[in-house]
Amino acid sequence: MPRSHHLLAAAVAAVVVVVMGWSARPCEASLYQPPPPAMAYHDGAVLEGAVPVSVLYYGAFPPHHRAVVADFLMSLSPRGRDHQPHTFGAPGPAPPPTVARWWGTVERYVRKAGRGGGAGVARGDAAAPVEVAGACPGVYGRGAYPGYPGAVRVDAATGAGYNVVGRNGRRYLVPALVDPDNYSCLIMT
Repeated sequence: MPRSHHLLAAAVAAVVVVVMGWSARPCEASLYQPPPPAMAYHDGAVLEGAVPVSVLYYGAFPPHHRAVVADFLMSLSPRGRDHQPHTFGAPGPAPPPTVARWWGTVERYVRKAGRGGGAGVARGDAAAPVEVAGACPGVYGRGAYPGYPGAVRVDAATGAGYNVVGRNGRRYLVPALVDPDNYSCLIMT
């Protein structure tokens, strides 16, 4: 084969590789949008009131690793008694994503399920329910699809992804929860 044919073949191969690379990116319009999960009341237990939590560390956990876990748990409580979760769609800027705001979604389930009677909310069959955190598997940010967790913030210092900020400015990656009002995946971004 003459040299010009080799150059032509190499140029065509390079163009194909570039075009294939551009076309491999997903676009928002083509992503699968699953139907909202149907959540139902299944008479399951709901924790309410003050719940003591004990953390058992198995193995060698250095103090700085223990501090990360402790800060996450301490971030679950809203800041102060008058904390009101942001109403989505309300005028004004939404508050930044925080662990307390993420936990506020869980508190909305408790309010919706009612007091007493050990009420719980889950999706699907009562014999094998899917809990609120498991109804949006693998979803951590907007544009998520199987194998891609979605767009999340990236810590410039560590390169780690996160979507909420907790106590002492610690950054965490928490899963999307099902919004109890419209049954869509509530993403903390």
